[in-house]
Amino acid sequence: MLERSGYQDRRESVFMVGDRKFDMIGAKECRIGSIGAAYGYGDRDELVHAGADLIFDSVKELKDFLVTL
Repeated sequence: MLERSGYQDRRESVFMVGDRKFDMIGAKECRIGSIGAAYGYGDRDELVHAGADLIFDSVKELKDFLVTL
């Protein structure tokens, strides 16, 4: 997907948003930022232990962050 979208050389601009540790692991493997959604299936502790770069507790918090990019 990074190649198809032209972002393979701009990984610092790409984030994986997910609610489980597997999403954070996948982001790390793809060398992109990881955003944990603590309002999903996983909890904050799972996301912290998985190494999420950022964690948001609501869709509004996530939206507010994304519109600043």
